[in-house]
Amino acid sequence: KGAWATTNPQALTYSNMDDPLLSGEVLVAWDHTARLINALTETPDDFITFPAPRGPKGLGNMPALAGLAIPKTAPDAEGAKALIDFLTTPETQTLTLQEVAFFPVVAVELPADLNAGTQKEADAVAATTADEASLTSLLPVGLGDQSGAYNKVFRDSLTSIVIDGEDTQTVLNAQKANLQAVLDTAQAPCWSPDPESEGTCTVG
Repeated sequence: KGAWATTNPQALTYSNMDDPLLSGEVLVAWDHTARLINALTETPDDFITFPAPRGPKGLGNMPALAGLAIPKTAPDAEGAKALIDFLTTPETQTLTLQEVAFFPVVAVELPADLNAGTQKEADAVAATTADEASLTSLLPVGLGDQSGAYNKVFRDSLTSIVIDGEDTQTVLNAQKANLQAVLDTAQAPCWSPDPESEGTCTVG
């Protein structure tokens, strides 16, 4: 609630933080590396980078993992395997970082000539992942067409507690039921950092 007093009320409408940072609508922001890189590339001297705020459980971070797969019906499975091999080489992973700010998923030594914006992001990522309190959470997985309903639980919770001033525990109790209904509909198992579940994840 205290943070909301200094938050641009348009924050609930932003899909990425590049434009608000460049326009000066916001001065402090956090987002996925690929959704910040335009601002950091255009005017790197205007920004500093650092890990996201530290919470009571640790320094949270959320890697966006992209999977590569070959359908059983693929007409050229060997060609597809070769493409995956190419995409996951250190050279291609480094080029992907330089072009779109998706960080390598294989062990690589980052080049010394990264542009200033990408280097700023690399420094923040390194500071986050090297921290002893680093706590990695995966993106919600297994939700299928319930992803929108899942996100709505958190938006509604923020709106009710922070903006409308409703009692925190009352809202959490109500939204707990809504969140469980989403998980039940999707039959989604728990994801990291929660322990693996047998069957559908249960809200604690």
